[in-house]
Amino acid sequence: GARIILEWHEGQDTGEAAMPAARRYVHALMPRFLSLVDAHVVHSSFDLQAIPAAYSLRNAIVRVMPHGPYDHIVTSAGRADAGDESPFRLLYFGVIRPFKGVEDLVAAFRSLGRDQASQFRLSVVGETWEGWTIPDEAIASSPHRDLIERVDRYVSDEELAAYVARADAIVLPYHRSSMSGPLHVALAAGLPVVVTAVVGLVEAVQNYAGAVLVPPQDPAALRDALLELPARRGQRYANPHSWQQTLDGYRALIGEVCEMRGSRSRATASSLVPHGVGGS
Repeated sequence: GARIILEWHEGQDTGEAAMPAARRYVHALMPRFLSLVDAHVVHSSFDLQAIPAAYSLRNAIVRVMPHGPYDHIVTSAGRADAGDESPFRLLYFGVIRPFKGVEDLVAAFRSLGRDQASQFRLSVVGETWEGWTIPDEAIASSPHRDLIERVDRYVSDEELAAYVARADAIVLPYHRSSMSGPLHVALAAGLPVVVTAVVGLVEAVQNYAGAVLVPPQDPAALRDALLELPARRGQRYANPHSWQQTLDGYRALIGEVCEMRGSRSRATASSLVPHGVGGS
């Protein structure tokens, strides 16, 4: 009798979807699970179209709620101001997978002249998944290898907070994504962020003044965006997302779900009352 709200991060993980057995398992059992769900929450208008196209949501309520900020990972320690002349610190963080596009970032950094590259330090922080070693191979062969820090392992929230605190900008060169936790960390930190113009990410940053959008899989455009970043050193931007928005959205949705269930219960009870039956 519980009311169920399902919050979607994406339709199915890309690595899982590439495994025939896992794909069949999900598509076989998902309809049974979805038949129990009263309402769905998605994080973008893109997923509002994509998820119902992939799965039957029946007549359940569907609402778009932007993802809340990861502000628990944000500190102000170690941040540079506009007059700092130390190298500008670029950060990519998150798991290294084929769709993350980290090799594009390494290629963009490689294409910089030595004088240009020397004004930066690039940190690539995250564990390699799915055997995707192409970014690491590109780092190893880069003429600017000495300017790149590579951390190939899981990092705790406390470690990540230190990397974000030291960063001057965050770079996320995804090939595809409907929502990104690292992007929301960048927004919570108020940092400049270079992000590829893919589906839900464009929507997430549409009211964020610190976003620099570039086409996906375009190292030349990414290189040009990197060269623009030092002019933004020390600038911080207001995050358009908040947990209060999420709270307000869920409060309204729970009210809708309860009212919907109440209407169904009243209708069911009414249908059980005998009509036209005489008696003493």
